[in-house]
Amino acid sequence: MGFLLRRVLDPACAPDHHQNRTRLGMLAGWTGAVLSLLLAATKGWLGLVSGSVSLIADATNNLTDVASSLVIALGFQWSRKPRDEKHPFGHGRIEAVATLVLAIALILVGIEVAQSGIFRLIHPKPIEAPSWLLVTVGVTVLVKTWMAVFARRLATLTRSHTLAADAWNHAFDIICTLMALAALVSARMEWGVLDGWMAIGVGGFILFTGIAYAREAIDVLLGEKPDPKTVRNIYTTVMGVEGVLGAHDIMVHQYGDVHMVSFHIEVDAKMSLVDAHNISEIAEEAVETQLGWRAVAHADPVDRSHPLFDELNLVLKK
Repeated sequence: MGFLLRRVLDPACAPDHHQNRTRLGMLAGWTGAVLSLLLAATKGWLGLVSGSVSLIADATNNLTDVASSLVIALGFQWSRKPRDEKHPFGHGRIEAVATLVLAIALILVGIEVAQSGIFRLIHPKPIEAPSWLLVTVGVTVLVKTWMAVFARRLATLTRSHTLAADAWNHAFDIICTLMALAALVSARMEWGVLDGWMAIGVGGFILFTGIAYAREAIDVLLGEKPDPKTVRNIYTTVMGVEGVLGAHDIMVHQYGDVHMVSFHIEVDAKMSLVDAHNISEIAEEAVETQLGWRAVAHADPVDRSHPLFDELNLVLKK
């Protein structure tokens, strides 16, 4: 794992810098695609040999992982496109679009896999589960465990929600494979009915993962509410600028790994327009330095000496 990271990371930039973030995202995607394809082929063959529908369902699950990993890799690659006239904030939200496409595919596959389990319960068939087959399935669990740890490591470095979701997907895959393994062991004990139930369980996990992916992607695309701690941090930073009397309407916009912060600052109505503009720029610079995000400030002139100021201020607070 460390060898791969050293080969990909640019030591001159932070791991969550746009350049390294893109490289790590593509590494996660292509690594996941290759390994998932090998796992899908292996489990598919083992499922046909043993006649286990739960193992074939798990192979189908890994086949969807190939698609999801390709979506992740291409999503991070497309997000590298520079901003243009039609996309002034870049193409960072392509990650969310890619995640939504993946989610729809997972939901459809989950339903199909669950249906195959129900069909097996209605029409049971014998299952062959020799020791070598059980050992091979156990090895695939170890491979998936490494993939889950690897994806979690990359998600931590990049602070990517997409890679975090991918890590959870691998974790669910481990559970799915263990369920298929339990079905194979039970078949050796002449209790083959568990195979159909495990296939339904695998389908349920896939369906749950797809729904979770879809909700997260939709939140990003629609504009998710920022973390209250982040808003308080921005407010504290802005209020620390000399000449700022108040701050409100703090809004955070996310475009992949690009964040835009806009806010209103209250300044003395008696100061010159030039001074108010300078305070706005100082406030923007303070936020950009603190968070590393782009910031835009709007200055609102406030006359605190007006006889109605206190009364109106109280009404606004209420």
